[in-house]
Amino acid sequence: GDGSMIDTHRVFMTALRDRVTTLKAQRQTVDQVAATVTTELGAKHQVPEKIVAEAARLFYEELP
Repeated sequence: GDGSMIDTHRVFMTALRDRVTTLKAQRQTVDQVAATVTTELGAKHQVPEKIVAEAARLFYEELP
């Protein structure tokens, strides 16, 4: 391919990481964060809800 899939994935993952960071800093639980980012980012980036939620949970656990 032309790399557009990688660029699209990078944009999504960066947006997800940034949003999880913000919500975690607001002391939201992992479940709250997963629900919020699934609603906000899933359709926008055309990523299945399950994938968004799982990625959000992983970021939540790894971020300070």
